[in-house]
Amino acid sequence: RAAAEQNSRRLAKGADVRRARYAGARMPPNASPGARATAARIGGGTDNAFFAIAAAPSCLSTVRGEFEYEICMFGEIKQIEINRGLHHKRRGASRLIGKQWKWTTADTWAEVTEGNGGCPGGVVRRALVKFSCGSEDYISHVDEFEPCIYSFDVKTPAACVRR
Repeated sequence: RAAAEQNSRRLAKGADVRRARYAGARMPPNASPGARATAARIGGGTDNAFFAIAAAPSCLSTVRGEFEYEICMFGEIKQIEINRGLHHKRRGASRLIGKQWKWTTADTWAEVTEGNGGCPGGVVRRALVKFSCGSEDYISHVDEFEPCIYSFDVKTPAACVRR
């Protein structure tokens, strides 16, 4: 039991160190007007740490199957078709999953709405983004759990908040 408590304290201290790199971040001056307006409206989480993700030089992206998914914090989330040739891979058509962010649980869950239509039953694309503590920013999991409704797991030091 003592070893488990010591390990728990060590992990919490590591989370505090990772989070400290992000605390007090500001929205980058080159962020899109839409991203800046969204960030001003919903805030950057505890200590504005989520602004650090928005300040990154590029959006977060991952490839799953035939698609590349791209998350621009406080901006757009896209699904991009990947056309694979014999000796190359190129990006094809892009679909907007969402661009209107709101926190549903501080520092943990965000819902992103106002994506493109074209879905069965008139459903408008949207996403649920779960943030959890990680040593760097990356998308760890993507799922389309219902047609045109996506879930993303994002690891980031910004989510390393002791609860």
